[in-house]
Amino acid sequence: MNVDPMKRHLSNLLGLALCPVVAFSAASAQLDRSNPDSPNPGIGEVSNTVAWADSAAADDADAGTAKADADPVEGTPLRQDVIDFLGGDRLHGRILSIESGAGVQWERADVEGTIQFSTANIDSIRLATLGDGQPHSGMADTRVRLKDGSEFPASLVSVDDATVKVDTWYGGNLEIKRSAVEFIHVVQKSAGILYRGPRGLEEWERQRGNRTGWRFHDGGLVSSDSSWIGRRIEDMPDQVRIDFEMQWAGQLALLVSLMPESLQNYSSGSYTIQLNSGYVYMYRNTQNGNQNLGQTQVTPLRMRNKVRVGIRLDRQAKTVALLVNGALVKQWKETGRWIANGDGLVFYSQGQGAVKVSEIEVAGWDGSLRDGLEGGEPMEADLVTLVNGDKVSGELLGMAEGEITFSASFAPDLKIPMERVAKIEFGGERGEMPAAAPGMVRAIFQGEGSLLIDLKSLSREAIEVTNGSFGGATLDPGAFKALEFNLDRKAEGQDGDVFLGPSDLTFD
Repeated sequence: MNVDPMKRHLSNLLGLALCPVVAFSAASAQLDRSNPDSPNPGIGEVSNTVAWADSAAADDADAGTAKADADPVEGTPLRQDVIDFLGGDRLHGRILSIESGAGVQWERADVEGTIQFSTANIDSIRLATLGDGQPHSGMADTRVRLKDGSEFPASLVSVDDATVKVDTWYGGNLEIKRSAVEFIHVVQKSAGILYRGPRGLEEWERQRGNRTGWRFHDGGLVSSDSSWIGRRIEDMPDQVRIDFEMQWAGQLALLVSLMPESLQNYSSGSYTIQLNSGYVYMYRNTQNGNQNLGQTQVTPLRMRNKVRVGIRLDRQAKTVALLVNGALVKQWKETGRWIANGDGLVFYSQGQGAVKVSEIEVAGWDGSLRDGLEGGEPMEADLVTLVNGDKVSGELLGMAEGEITFSASFAPDLKIPMERVAKIEFGGERGEMPAAAPGMVRAIFQGEGSLLIDLKSLSREAIEVTNGSFGGATLDPGAFKALEFNLDRKAEGQDGDVFLGPSDLTFD
C-alpha cells in the first residue's frame, strides 16, 4: 500500500515533538553539507534537472496546512508562518507562542494538538499571521541606531546627558541609554511602500518563449534556468530603495536590472548589478553597449547561501548603492549622464545554479546611508548634520520641544530646530555594546530595521523582551516579519537555511 509522503513526514514529525533535536529528512537528504571545498559552505552539488514524483503532492499539502485566517484578498492563498531549522529543513504552520526555556508552540491543520520545538535548533521564524503584513500607517520621524546593531523607527521625544527618550507605535515610550546610541537619523521624507511581494507569477512578466524559467514557490520566485522575470513599479520616485532576500544553491549568478524603460530590452537604458559567488559587478547599459563601472568583493556571497540585499538609487545625486545584510558594500557615482529613467525592475538568472528571490520590497527612500562600513573609530565629539549638508561638531547638550541645544566652538549655546536636522551622531568613549550573545534573538521589522532582544515570551497579542540599552518592553508582534535565532552560530558562516529541496527543483 502506498503511503502519502506528507502523512509519513508528519508521522515522523509527531514522534519528534518535545524533543530538543529536530531532524527532517525530506529536503536535507538531498544536500551534502560535508564538503568543505563547496563554493557555498553548507551546500553540496544539487542537480537542477531531477524530477521528483512526490513534489507536487508535497507542495499541495503544505499549501493548506495552517490554521491561520484566510488572506483578506479573495482568492489568495492562506498566509502561514514558516520555521527554518539550522539543518536546512522547513515547516509551514502557525505559531502559537514562545516561552523562554520552554520553546516554540506550533500547530498545523493536519496535526492534532500542538507541536513543541526547542529554539536551539531554529534558524528563523517568518511571522506571516501575527499582523496584516504592512508597516504601521504612522511613519516615525526618526530612525535610531544602537551600538548593538539594532536600528528601528521611532519619534524622538527628548535627549539629555544620560538618556534618549523615544515614542514608538509598537512598544510605547522607550528610555534608551545615551551611551548605547550610535546615531539618530531624522526622516525628512515619506517612504511609502510601492510594492511588496511576490504573491504569485501573475504580478510579473516573464521572458517570451521561456515560460518555465521562473516559478513561484514558498513565497518566492525560483529559477535554475537562464531567463528573466520583471515588473513595472508605478510612481517610481527619484530616490528609491529596493530590498529582497536571496538564497541560492550551486554557483550564484543573478543580474538585477534597475529602472529600464522596457522589460524585454532591460539591458538598455538601465544600471545592472551582477551578483556572483564572492563578487559584485556594476554595469552601465546603453544602446551602444555595456560599461563595467567596477567590481568589489563581498564575503557573505562567498561564505553563505542566504543574504538580504539592499539597493539604493538616487537619480538626482546620480548614485547607486549596494547593501548586503544591512552593511554598505559600495556606492557607485555616475560621472556622466544618468541613463536609467524607466520604472522597471528585472531579475535575470544566468542558470549556473538555482536561485530564489523573496521578501521583495520597493519604497521611497529618504536618501540616507550609513557613513562607511562597520568598525570605524569612535568620534571624539558629537556631530550634527543639517539638511543642507552642513556639519557642526561639539557637544549635544539636549533636545526638547522640537529643538536641540548644541555647544560648538563658535557658539556655546546653539539652538537648532529639529526640522533643520538630518542626523545626530554621538561621539566620545562610552563603551561598545556587546555583540550578539548566545540566546539573543534578532526581531526584523515589517519595513526597515531590526531589534536585538532577549526574548522572554511571545503570544499572538504581545512580545515580552529585554535589551541592555532600554531594559524591558512589551512589543506589538504585528510590527515584525521574522525572528532570527542562534545568532552566535550564524557568525561561523553556517546559515543552514537552505531553500532547495526535492519540491523546489520541480517546475510547476
